[in-house]
Amino acid sequence: MSFIASSRKIAEISAGSRKMTIEELEWQPDYDKEERKCKVSLWTRPLEQYNHQDITMMHWAVVFEWDDRTATYEANDDGGYLLPKWYDGPPKASFKEWEGKVIKQLGTHMLSPKQVNQAAKNNRLNCLTYMLGHVNCQEWVVVLTQELGISLPQETIAQNSPMYSIVATTAGAIHGNQEALAKAGAIAAPLGVGILAAAAIANNTTTSEKNEK
Repeated sequence: MSFIASSRKIAEISAGSRKMTIEELEWQPDYDKEERKCKVSLWTRPLEQYNHQDITMMHWAVVFEWDDRTATYEANDDGGYLLPKWYDGPPKASFKEWEGKVIKQLGTHMLSPKQVNQAAKNNRLNCLTYMLGHVNCQEWVVVLTQELGISLPQETIAQNSPMYSIVATTAGAIHGNQEALAKAGAIAAPLGVGILAAAAIANNTTTSEKNEK
């Protein structure tokens, strides 16, 4: 069982110049409502189409493993929209793009497949216009896990986000020091501020801290 939006359906809606809905994408429900222990893990991999020089963007997916089944949930930029999808099993070993993946365990939780499916279906970022810094696969995963009561380490969110990568690299180039670079990343990730603004804030904060010592 799986749900992956069809390109034809996306094209039909996009041609009408309006926001699509999850209903129009014919979301496949999961009716398994038995709540049981579920191992949850975050899978990340480089997002090649957005990588440039020292900036590394990461794609995120969440894998849910029950004793009797496994399901993967993620969202992608498709036709300019952030579209959710899910399928049985972990990301396939044959999926070339998942080579070099990193897996982070998020603990064991009491969840039903239906509960996860509903949370993904109701994700507030579904079908919005894709924006690399704000409406993306990482933010989609953050919203999904929060809804399910699953904690994501803050350092994971910061170090894997597009905004962190862009700001950190830019700040390093502007200020030429590791301290400002780290500060920019820490500021940009939770606030989603612009590249130059974050770099400036990082520089000012670092300078102020030095003056206070």
